[in-house]
Amino acid sequence: MRLPSLTALRAFEAAARLGSFARAADELHVTAAAISQQVRALEDDIGMPLFERIGRRIKLTEAGRAYAPGLADGFARISAATAATRGGARPRVSLRISLLPSFAFGWLNVRLTDFRQRHPDIDLLIDASQRNADLRRGEADLAIRYGIGIVEDGLICDPLLEEDVFPVCSPALLNGPLPLRRLKDLAEHTLIHDLFAHPGEPWNAWAAWFALAGIPHAPQAGPRYNDTILINQAAIQGQGIAIGRSALVDDALTQGLLVRPFDAVRQADYSYWIVMTPEAAATRAAAAFRDWLLMMAREAAGGGRAPAPRML
Repeated sequence: MRLPSLTALRAFEAAARLGSFARAADELHVTAAAISQQVRALEDDIGMPLFERIGRRIKLTEAGRAYAPGLADGFARISAATAATRGGARPRVSLRISLLPSFAFGWLNVRLTDFRQRHPDIDLLIDASQRNADLRRGEADLAIRYGIGIVEDGLICDPLLEEDVFPVCSPALLNGPLPLRRLKDLAEHTLIHDLFAHPGEPWNAWAAWFALAGIPHAPQAGPRYNDTILINQAAIQGQGIAIGRSALVDDALTQGLLVRPFDAVRQADYSYWIVMTPEAAATRAAAAFRDWLLMMAREAAGGGRAPAPRML
């Protein structure tokens, strides 16, 4: 079988993984124009577009999303085989990750098997805590933070993942004795409340959703939790309707453990960020984990589900 140019494949894999021709060019020590030219040549070779060009931004097409993981795995295997042939396996290194328990449980943990398969020589230490580790003092090598436009002096801050907010519940509630068809139907159901819903994100509290439905006062009855993991588990168990954050409930939706009773959705004001010191960013382990996180986030964003109508 005739294979495409290895140079073109490397250019596409790097651009897909990093989400940018410029970043791919930096990694491969060429110009962004050279990356673009190689990707065009690959698209001509296989006969279909792999990226959508939106101004200076790029976005993987459906074909590109299907192609990229196989190439990433292939290059990882080539790299591992080459390293073993040159003088044995790489020495084991460890990487300490600081992040919120909800993100560790709801998004990261289910994907870590993939990272271990790609980087068996990197041991991850997962520090899941509500407290932000002090990266400058070495309390962690890399952090995943949640907030608006995170910028910290002297630290590298890369946007990782945006999320949407919408009501979710157990499938059993959807067509139960009190069916859920409209936002107004929420008034007839038990609501699950977040004790620590941030005032900067009003859509994480029920008052905003009831206002949208034209109901002036949201019921205050219902179970209250101070942890998103417990909120999502309560919804899965049928205790009531919760306000779901897409990054933390998408896997439960895919598995059918939760459903969305309404199309209404609002983009969250906060998003997830990768944060590390320049010194950590220069290490092989942190760079590998950062690149893998960005690849996983792109796959999650293009997971194949049709976008629901957005509520602005």
